[in-house]
Amino acid sequence: MRIRATALLALTLVAPAGAGTLAGVTLPDKAEIKGQSLVLDGMGLRKEYAFVKVYVGGLYLQQKEKSAAKVMSSDEPRRMVMHFLYSVNKDQMCTAWSEGLERNTP
Repeated sequence: MRIRATALLALTLVAPAGAGTLAGVTLPDKAEIKGQSLVLDGMGLRKEYAFVKVYVGGLYLQQKEKSAAKVMSSDEPRRMVMHFLYSVNKDQMCTAWSEGLERNTP
């Protein structure tokens, strides 16, 4: 699971962001969680079979950070947003997450 989470985090660190737009999806440059202001640190696009755009993910942190290791080890609030571009039902999502966890968890 840690490998998958790190890979997903690294994907969101790829694109620097203000009010970010990626694959036609625009995410606000700020978000709030429990009264704390967060900034959009980066966005990433998840593709399947190299051409099917599945979702755009955005990572919000208290301050921008380039190190995935620092983000993963931090206890600070963070928020991840996923905007789906391809229709995925609940069963497909559960199966994909379960298979991903099995492949990436020792």
